[in-house]
Amino acid sequence: MADHVDESWLDDQPVMPVGGLLRKMRSADLLFFCGDDVISRSIQRITGSPWSHTALVVRSVEWQRDFVMECVPRQGVRLAPLLPVLEKTDGEKILLARCSLVTNKTVRLAVVQAGLSRLTTPYSISDIFRLWWQIRSLWWKLRQVAMASTDDQYVCSEYVADCLKDGVGLDVPTEWSEPTPEDLWRVEQIVPVARIK
Repeated sequence: MADHVDESWLDDQPVMPVGGLLRKMRSADLLFFCGDDVISRSIQRITGSPWSHTALVVRSVEWQRDFVMECVPRQGVRLAPLLPVLEKTDGEKILLARCSLVTNKTVRLAVVQAGLSRLTTPYSISDIFRLWWQIRSLWWKLRQVAMASTDDQYVCSEYVADCLKDGVGLDVPTEWSEPTPEDLWRVEQIVPVARIK
C-alpha cells in the first residue's frame, strides 16, 4: 500500500460479505486487524497505526478448509480455522490484502510452507516491551543493538514478514527492532483487496 491510513479510512471501506470474501481469498493473502481491546489500542498508539495484528491466510483444497496462520500470545505460531477467528473478533475491523509478488500457486505454496515450518514457535512478549522501550527512550537507536531480538520467538508482524521474505524474497523495512503491522502495510507490494468486517 505504501501510504499510511487511519481508522477513518478503514471505516470508509465497504464490508464484503463472508461468502464473497471466501471466493476472493487465496493462500498467502494477508489479514490486517484493527482491534479495540487494551493490548490492540496500545500497539496502535505505540506504532501510530490503526493495525494491531497481522496474519496469513491458508486455503486447503484437500481439507476443504480455510485457515489463519498467526502468532498470538500464550500460543505462539498457530494454524487456526479461519471462520472461528473471524467470528471471535467482536469489534475488530479486518482488511484482506495481497502481496503483488505472490503471483501463482508455486509462490503461494512457498509462503505457506515458510509459515508452516515455524508452527509452535513461541510468541515474544519481550519484543512488545522492546518496541515500547525504543519509543520511550531518547537513545533508542543506540539501545536497539544492545537489545537485539532473539530468533526463536515472534510477534505477529515479524512472523508474517519472515514468511514473505522466505517465500518471495520480500524485505520489510522497519525502524524498529521488529517489523510492525504498519511496516507491512506500507510495503509497496501489499495491496488491499477487501474489508472483511
